[in-house]
Amino acid sequence: MERNTKDFYTFSEFTFLIPIKKLEEKENRSLRKMALINNKKFAILGLGDYALKLMRLWKSKYRDSFQIIGYDYDVQKAKGLWHNSNLLSDYAESFLSLYDIVGMPQSNEDGEEREQSKVFILAADTQEENDKYFKELETYLFAGDIIINHTSKKIILRQESSILPNIEYPFELLDFIIQN
Repeated sequence: MERNTKDFYTFSEFTFLIPIKKLEEKENRSLRKMALINNKKFAILGLGDYALKLMRLWKSKYRDSFQIIGYDYDVQKAKGLWHNSNLLSDYAESFLSLYDIVGMPQSNEDGEEREQSKVFILAADTQEENDKYFKELETYLFAGDIIINHTSKKIILRQESSILPNIEYPFELLDFIIQN
């Protein structure tokens, strides 16, 4: 028995018979546009082996839901990944531009300022590299920003307090939450 290859699509008062593959492509484009509008972005710092593995996994599961912004001290590596693969949605040339890209849009349609957390994944292959990325990124962080450090297996939440600016949680906390 042959599977249907076409389906009806209605736009305004018109109805069209369109190949299902075209409808699926349209839906994928719509999902990508919604991800842009909803600002579902996160940054990956340190584009080594672990970062590539993470990006491939993320894109295979959440391709149309999130944008991945890449940063590496070797900007040509980030630019090359963005240009030659579908793993990165964008790349940054500096920490300031990284923070701006992950935080855009800054306001809603009516001009009201958005206040939402930004997510950064420290994905370099060594703890020393991740420490270096974190130290430079830290000057741009605001309260509510989330940093995930894959080598130390910690989730860091930025606070407003000058006494305790960062609260660290172990990855095991997520396991506990998921299992209970």
